[in-house]
Amino acid sequence: GKTYMDTFNEDQYAEKRQENAYYPWASKEEWAFASWLLGLLLQIRYYHVLFSEAAQIRQLSLLFRSAKELRTRAEILPGGPQWVCQRLQPEYPVKRPVRVFYRNLLDCLQALLSHPLFGPHISFSMQVRLRSLSVLQLVLMMLQEQLPLGATLLGVILSSDKTNISVMSGNRVAHPVLISLANIDIHIHSKASLHAYLLLALLPIAKFTHKETRIHGLLQDWLVHQALNIVLAPLKTAATVGVMMNDPVGNLRYCFMPIASWIADMPEEAIHIACSQYSPTDYKKNLKAVRKLCLNGVVDPFWLGWPLSESCDFITPEVLHHFFRFLWDHDVKWCIAMVGACELDFRFSLIQTAVGYRAFDEDISNLKQGTGHDHRAIQRYLIGAVASALPRRFLTALRTLADFCYLAQAPVFTAHTLDRLAVALQEFHDNKDAIICGGVRDNWEIPKLELLQSVVSSIRQSGATMQWSADIMEHAHVDEIKVPARTSNNQDYYNQIARHLDRLDRCFRFDLAT
Repeated sequence: GKTYMDTFNEDQYAEKRQENAYYPWASKEEWAFASWLLGLLLQIRYYHVLFSEAAQIRQLSLLFRSAKELRTRAEILPGGPQWVCQRLQPEYPVKRPVRVFYRNLLDCLQALLSHPLFGPHISFSMQVRLRSLSVLQLVLMMLQEQLPLGATLLGVILSSDKTNISVMSGNRVAHPVLISLANIDIHIHSKASLHAYLLLALLPIAKFTHKETRIHGLLQDWLVHQALNIVLAPLKTAATVGVMMNDPVGNLRYCFMPIASWIADMPEEAIHIACSQYSPTDYKKNLKAVRKLCLNGVVDPFWLGWPLSESCDFITPEVLHHFFRFLWDHDVKWCIAMVGACELDFRFSLIQTAVGYRAFDEDISNLKQGTGHDHRAIQRYLIGAVASALPRRFLTALRTLADFCYLAQAPVFTAHTLDRLAVALQEFHDNKDAIICGGVRDNWEIPKLELLQSVVSSIRQSGATMQWSADIMEHAHVDEIKVPARTSNNQDYYNQIARHLDRLDRCFRFDLAT
């Protein structure tokens, strides 16, 4: 097998680095200065100003004198997984050509597996109990029994979600897919600065020429699965026949790679899971039929026929959107309807918050764009704020729902804690009719509430829900998508994001090796 340094020294300039360890830079000092300049993440016009007007830079003896020369030298450093651009042919005509940008999935997993900093924190043992803090799950233990003797199981974590990349105006949206390994310890996954999640692909967002706007969503869902079929094709092969991979110390392992979890919010999960069984001939009739069945109309989902992976298993509960967003969308609205917006705002303003906790001096009823931190803070105070203003059974329903959300976020679980979790949810159901009687709802057709029924079974099969939280992915979107997009010229975002990330990856690998 090969180690990280073996791969690093295989590029075409390896011989020149025998003479100068910092080639293509003249010295360690020049590399440090170049790394600092590249880390400024400026648009190219600001680099031009810096090189032309900064007297201190002009006096330095540098091998590069412009932003173009600086970036060119950075792009010949030893690289990692390479970006590929492939043109797609959608089911219906589009206004502009559709392209998907992606990296080879196996190369991304190999980069994570051979990462020298992750080596001590990667587990290949299947002897993991339910109460373990490792991300490696019991479901992987069961799958191990289906593999050939001596094979290694690498659980793959995928995440996808649309994110805005324009500021204030422009309505530019990206659709990234992130990838990581479930074998990496949870305390590594939970630190965004360690970059345990890599950007795998940028899915296309097309503008269709169909006259009916509502048909565009159906066509976009088809396009997403078409792109994912291309991006994830190597993973299907690896799950079927296995593939040889280098571990952190250079040993070759025969690896099989099922999906351990796909982290997404509700709309994204609906794209991946709810599918149709027949191909449409009329878009309108098909859309009308599948909507009645709560399907999305996708005929050929990317996970179809995937060995060792079931969509009902790898779509796991997600804390940020399924718990905290549920609280904001429903619990808070119920309290406003019962207590009144002014009274609830007044009660929150009287709360004496501890140091480090969020204070709500302004109205929470008018909070438009609350963050995950805001939703967490509101959940801390909500029950105490409305305790004396609601009927007893109404308050019990809210309290047990909050208990369930808190218990579900535990880092470890035993049979006793799982029983407490199930009891809390059942107590909510026993008292929820008080919410109907209060006149704030007339039915319980809430998809996120339905998902709560599967939390206990998911924990039994896939482990603690906190390891599948989208918090880290939201932070990764900033580093992997938003920051690179804002250093671009606001044209052809995907191309410039891919090139920017490739430069940063080369610099990081070079810094790690030298």
